[in-house]
Amino acid sequence: MLLLVGMLLLALLVAPSAWAGTFTVSNGNNDSGLGSLRHAINAVNADTSDSTAAPDTIMVSGGPFTLVPGTQLPAIQRPVVLEGAGLTINDATASPTFPPPAANDALVLQTGSDGSTVSGLTIVGAAAGAGIAIVSSGDTITQNTIGSAAAGNEFGITVFSSNNTIGGAASAGNVISGNTGDGIFLVGPDGSGPAVSGNVIEGNTIGSTTGVGNGNAGVEIGFGATDNTVGGTAAGAGNVISGNGATGNGTPGDTGPGVLLQGAGTSGNTIEDNRYGPGRCGGDVEPGHQGRGQVHGLGQR
Repeated sequence: MLLLVGMLLLALLVAPSAWAGTFTVSNGNNDSGLGSLRHAINAVNADTSDSTAAPDTIMVSGGPFTLVPGTQLPAIQRPVVLEGAGLTINDATASPTFPPPAANDALVLQTGSDGSTVSGLTIVGAAAGAGIAIVSSGDTITQNTIGSAAAGNEFGITVFSSNNTIGGAASAGNVISGNTGDGIFLVGPDGSGPAVSGNVIEGNTIGSTTGVGNGNAGVEIGFGATDNTVGGTAAGAGNVISGNGATGNGTPGDTGPGVLLQGAGTSGNTIEDNRYGPGRCGGDVEPGHQGRGQVHGLGQR
């Protein structure tokens, strides 16, 4: 009996821990130190336990907070549930480098953070980068506000990977507007990188029917991105795509497409049951260059 107990204790000591940590952002205005978002991200990245079964959590407590990072926040490199309600990231550190992810993005889900969830954040001010850049796969981005009339990002969300969900039905969508480029940009492999496929964009407000839309397309799918879905037939799956225009932070009525498909190898993408806004700015699906997509339901309101 004693031998059995000893063996069980030894197994617990040497086996990777499946316990998840919770890191609280209680001093969200601070760019460093205990209680800051930077400290919490570094703690998640340093956690070597088995987070595949139980990701760590970063939870904002108190607030509202506004964080102005002095340097780019560290990329998230481990699975995490980031519950950001009450925290605004105003990223004034962006540098003009493309393609992202690079030093121009406010928040990066890097390789190794697969299966993460980011919710509740407001992200503005990355004038030469993305509010969120997704490099890992299987992530969920929900109920965030990305961009604003006063301080948009260059891109709302850029995606370089597969099987991510941006938004969701039942009020789980994001508000993505006021960014000077695309609201969402699925950046395909362009013949050499990893596949960008199986992503779902649903239940979001992309642009605006009354205020400031995104400067270019509401959603751009390009450079060989395949088999992604924008909208859907389930209740609440359609996006509202409106007021996006090619003249920068414009008002509804500008000339940008709602959804832009472009680039060699861009194919098999499904756009269905979205609600489009006034004029060409919201309602078009444009198969630019050699891009192709399966288009459904362009007559919705």
